[in-house]
Amino acid sequence: MSYSADVPAAFSWTVLPFELTTAAIRASGALLFASAGNSNRNVDGRDCFIVCWEHTLHTPCENVGVICVGGLDWNSRNRADYGEGSGSNWGSRSGVHIFAPYLYYRGPDPDNLGMGSNAGVIAGTSFSSPYTAAVAALIWAADPALSANQVWQIMRDTAHLSDDPTVPRYVNAYAAVRQALGTGGTIIVESPADGSSYQLGLPISFLATIGYVTNGTAPVNVNWTSSLNGLLHTDSFNPGAGVHDLDSQFNRNNLAVGTHAITVQATGGFNATRTFTVNVLNTPPVANITNPSTGASVCEGEEVVLSGTGTDINQPSGLPNSAFGWYSNLNDYLGPNPTLITSSLNVGLHTLTLRVTDNQGVFDEDSISLTVLADTNPACVNNAPTAQITSPANGYSEYANASDGTGWYLSVNFVGQVGDAETPIGDLVVTWESSSTAAFGTVNVNPATGVTTVTARLYADGGEVSTPHTITLTVDDGDRTTTHTIVVHVLQLI
Repeated sequence: MSYSADVPAAFSWTVLPFELTTAAIRASGALLFASAGNSNRNVDGRDCFIVCWEHTLHTPCENVGVICVGGLDWNSRNRADYGEGSGSNWGSRSGVHIFAPYLYYRGPDPDNLGMGSNAGVIAGTSFSSPYTAAVAALIWAADPALSANQVWQIMRDTAHLSDDPTVPRYVNAYAAVRQALGTGGTIIVESPADGSSYQLGLPISFLATIGYVTNGTAPVNVNWTSSLNGLLHTDSFNPGAGVHDLDSQFNRNNLAVGTHAITVQATGGFNATRTFTVNVLNTPPVANITNPSTGASVCEGEEVVLSGTGTDINQPSGLPNSAFGWYSNLNDYLGPNPTLITSSLNVGLHTLTLRVTDNQGVFDEDSISLTVLADTNPACVNNAPTAQITSPANGYSEYANASDGTGWYLSVNFVGQVGDAETPIGDLVVTWESSSTAAFGTVNVNPATGVTTVTARLYADGGEVSTPHTITLTVDDGDRTTTHTIVVHVLQLI
C-alpha cells in the first residue's frame, strides 16, 4: 500500500473496520506492506496527561497486520531526512518496522507527460513499500512452502543494521533470497582479474569470496587448481547455519610460464565453480658489457678484464655467476662470471659476446669488438698498463644515506689493482671518475702492490629512483692507457 493518512487520536475509532480487514488478510497467510509517510514525523509521537497516548494514528502504516516501511536516503544507511516536513516518517517505539530505498530512478510516464519524457529520480515511501513487498515475493518464489511468518522472519534475520537510531533495520534482498533457497553457494573471484598477466617469480594475490547459506552445519571446502601447476591452495571453513561471505585468499610466486586456467571449487552441501585465466610471462634478462669499450685494442698476451652486468625482472634477488658466459668468435667459450680476466685471446679481430641466461633457459646477449695485436706490432713495443676495479662488484646498488649542499649521496670506498710490465707503479698516472655527479677524494696508489683506493660521494639524481654511475679507473704509463669500468646504482625514495 503506497499511501498514508493521519487520523487524530479522537477519531482513531473510525479506522477500526479497516484494521479488522488488514488483520484478517494477515491472518489468512498474506503479508501487507504500507508506506510510513513522507512528513519526517515520528509515527509513535505521544501526548501525555496523567496517562500517555499516541496523538495521531497513521493508517495503514499502524494498522494491525501491516508491516510499515520507511525510506533510506540516497546510497545511504540512514533515513531520508530533509528537514521539517520532508523525508521519511519513523517510529520511536518500533512503529516503522523496516526500511528500503526512498529515491529511485523512474522511466517516462505516458499517463503523466508533465513529468517529462526522460528518465529521472522519484522519491517517497510510496516506493519503499512496494520495493519491500517485491523482496518478500522473491523469497516466496525461492521457497513457496514458506509461511508468511517465515518470510517476514527471514527478512528480519537477514536485514542490514544501521547506525541511524531511527532505522531499526533495512532490506537485504540478496541475503534473504539466499537464505530462502537453503544450502547453496556462489563464488566471486576478486583477484586476479580474468586474463591478467604477471611476471614469472613475482607474487600473485588470489582472492575469492564464497557466498554461502545453509540451515545446517556442513563445512565449506575450497580448492584452487591450475591447468599447469595442479593443486594450488585449499581452505576449509565451519561457519555454521546462516548467511556468510567467506574469503579464500593466498599468494603464489612460483607458477609455471604460460596461460593458466585457474579453477575455484567450493563444496559443502552444494558445488560451485569459477574458472578464469592468468598469464605468467618470462621476460628475457638484459645483458650489458661495461668493459672494455667496443673498438679497443690490446697486445698479444696482455691481460684483458671483461666485465658486464645482467638483470632479470623475474629474478629480483639477482642472477648467479653461472648465468654469465663469455664467448669469442676466435676463441669460442672463454669462461663464466660477470668479470673475467684473460690473457690468452688469439691475435685478430674478436667479437666478444656476453650471454646472460635465466633459470628458464631464456638468454640475452651483448657484443663488442676487440682487436688483439701481435706482439711484433710496433704499437706493442710498450705493453699497456693493467687496471681492474676489485671493489665494489659491478652492478652494486645502495640507497643514498647522507646529504650536503649538492644533494643526497652515497659514500663508496673504491679499490682497484694497477700495474705495468715496464713502468714502475709509482710513475703511473691513476685516475678515477664517474659518468654522473660525484666528488672523489684523494687517489692513493701503493707503489709496491699496485693497490689503488679512493673514496667518492656518488650523488642521486633528484628525480630518479635509481641513478647509474659508470665508474672508470684509468691508468696511463705515458705511452698507453688502460681503463676498467663498472656500474654503481645510487637509489633513493621519491
